[in-house]
Amino acid sequence: MAHDGALSPHETSGHGVGFDGTAARGHPVPEPLEHDRWALLRNTDGSVQRP
Repeated sequence: MAHDGALSPHETSGHGVGFDGTAARGHPVPEPLEHDRWALLRNTDGSVQRP
């Protein structure tokens, strides 16, 4: 909230954004594009995995 040109913290936690899991299920994650396949050669820590 703004007061006299300054922001003050909210009384509640969070960013005020909700997540609708039912709506999210209607938008599945697509397969990686051809130029994104390099990411499949990376481990979760970012190190390179040899094919």
